[in-house]
Amino acid sequence: MAVSSDSIRTLFDPKHIALVGAQEGGFTEVIRRNLSSNGFRGTTQFVNPSRDEVWGERVYASLSALPQPPEHVAVLVSAKHVPTVIEEAIAVGAKSATVYASEIGGASEGPEAELAAQIGAAIAGADFAMTGPNCLGNFAAQTGFANLTAKIELVPDPAPIAVVGQSGGVILFAARALHKRGAPIAYAVTTGNELGSTTADFIEYFADDEGVRVIMVFLEAIRDREAFIRACVAARRTGTSVVAVKIGGTDEVRESAKAHTGALVGSIEAFDALCEDLGVIRAHTLEEGIELLNLLGHAKRPRNDGVAAVVYSGGLRSLILEAAEEHGVEFAALRDETVSELEALLPMGGHVGNPLDIGFLGLTRPEVFSRCVQILTEAPEFGTVLVQENLPDNARTPRSGGYLRRIEDIARKTDTSISAFSLLKESVTGYGAQFRRELRDVGVLQGVDDAIAALARERASRQPSAGQLAMTAPTKAAVATIDQVSSRPDAVASEPEGKALLKEFGITVPPEFVAHSESELLAAAGAVGYPVVLKAVTAEVTHKSDLGLVELGIADERALVDAYARIAQASSRSHVALEGVLVTPMFSGGVELILGAKYDVEVGHVVMVGSGGLLTELHDDIVIGRAESMTTDRAEALLRRTKIVRVLEGYRGGPAYDVAAVTAAMTRMAEMVTALPQVQVIEVNPLLALRAGRGAVALDVVLSLGDRTERS
Repeated sequence: MAVSSDSIRTLFDPKHIALVGAQEGGFTEVIRRNLSSNGFRGTTQFVNPSRDEVWGERVYASLSALPQPPEHVAVLVSAKHVPTVIEEAIAVGAKSATVYASEIGGASEGPEAELAAQIGAAIAGADFAMTGPNCLGNFAAQTGFANLTAKIELVPDPAPIAVVGQSGGVILFAARALHKRGAPIAYAVTTGNELGSTTADFIEYFADDEGVRVIMVFLEAIRDREAFIRACVAARRTGTSVVAVKIGGTDEVRESAKAHTGALVGSIEAFDALCEDLGVIRAHTLEEGIELLNLLGHAKRPRNDGVAAVVYSGGLRSLILEAAEEHGVEFAALRDETVSELEALLPMGGHVGNPLDIGFLGLTRPEVFSRCVQILTEAPEFGTVLVQENLPDNARTPRSGGYLRRIEDIARKTDTSISAFSLLKESVTGYGAQFRRELRDVGVLQGVDDAIAALARERASRQPSAGQLAMTAPTKAAVATIDQVSSRPDAVASEPEGKALLKEFGITVPPEFVAHSESELLAAAGAVGYPVVLKAVTAEVTHKSDLGLVELGIADERALVDAYARIAQASSRSHVALEGVLVTPMFSGGVELILGAKYDVEVGHVVMVGSGGLLTELHDDIVIGRAESMTTDRAEALLRRTKIVRVLEGYRGGPAYDVAAVTAAMTRMAEMVTALPQVQVIEVNPLLALRAGRGAVALDVVLSLGDRTERS
């Protein structure tokens, strides 16, 4: 049952709450003080069967004994008692709970798993929102509700930022960093092991909040892919930006996450492909995430990709240009009309260009500074204007404060995105943080590189949404092959089986035959024509050439018989069961690519393409896209990100190869794995791209199946 927004609301604005397991000291004490110091308007009641009184207030033996049924329950008991408390909370009409105990749901078996199952059974079918277990609580600034287990000071002003994460520590550090920067936060949620409400639930909830402009999520794992996709689509529809900080870049990190929250973590490359499809901004570090919140929470959305900058230093102008080149941000040339207007204002001491160096004159003449910024914001070629300016340290630094107020005044009257940025990252004083809170329409960024990186990430998220691949039903022959492969213990296909599947989905394979004797071998070679290639047919070995199980360029019958004998000897020497020998034509020329797909535990099937053959392991030239969105346009866009595409298009006067055939093979690979979800990994290496108009041929394939029930 989907949890209603009204139930989620009670996690942030409950009228009545109960602290179960209340006792003086410990987490209860911290939560009580947070509620009191931040002006929580609701009533707080205490439950503990072992106590009669805390802080001079009555304590009740159970939730059912309370005079006022709670909307929200903070569950502060040990893990073994949590299921009973949740059952009672639902029975008395509570709509939500926060569960802090950490020994629940972090393992797939044993006592933790049993407790998780009991809680799952209790909330199944109930309209009940729950964060945790293994979380640190939540807060909502405007209601003063803060059931965090760490001290927090909320700013009750309207705020455009919400932060949600599976790691309570990360979310608390992020909230404090934003507070110190003067970037107000509306909500913070620590979801923990997500046995109840997930990150996706909160994305969808905050997307409907008109006051929230940007949501940052910290993800160890996506618990429910379809719910996450649905939530991000909802956010895009309402114009709410989603910034994702995601772990999963190494095997060690993925194992750590599994131990921490019991989550299965997929590859970061697959997650990037999902983000690109959904318009989610993937921050590579928490610091990047904080910078993006400072940008997206305040500056307007750019009307186009054009970027201009105003600086006071020629050195900074050079630094910002270098950062722009690294991150793919282009400072477009000024139009003649814009140049004329600026030259009239800056007769000397400045550099009229983009970035615009206004020099000492801009520093000392506020009206010149304002007019330069205004001219750039009015220029139709720019959707974003960056202005070098620091937050003031105190009231005795009036220039920077005055200039920032001028920027804010311009920002209120334009549809151009305007952000101030500093040369370096700096500590912000309490005065500076309060000053920043008054800047509602201006992003305030720190550091040249981080400011430019934030612009680049935001721009990428504004690309059109990915299309949807048309679903294809598998043929009877394809299903029969899958059934045959899945019947084996290792569920690995032989090369002929893999190629048969490719052929069923329209990917070209060479004419070839499997021979089991010398007479069959000679007949097969005569049918395909010399020169030929011989390959051992076996599902036991992936890299056959390493074991001498491949013979190339066989020109005649004598060489064919000798090659056959060598393969037989090599298979015997390597203890590889030989199921036959594949006879296929020898191709020359063409460009070798790799084309493949794999099932990612979080994202589903992804398709990869890049430099193939021996180059695959030497060059970092692989791009990845989601199979479900692998339309022809998407496939072509992905292929154009590879280095090998320059060769395909005719590098330095060389011949052009069949790009259209490669993109067609990419879409057909996507169709194959969406139609056959059992496919765990398939790799065509090489896919040989022939001259333009002649197609692309899959010369070798490795395919293995997986048990999808383990990944549901």
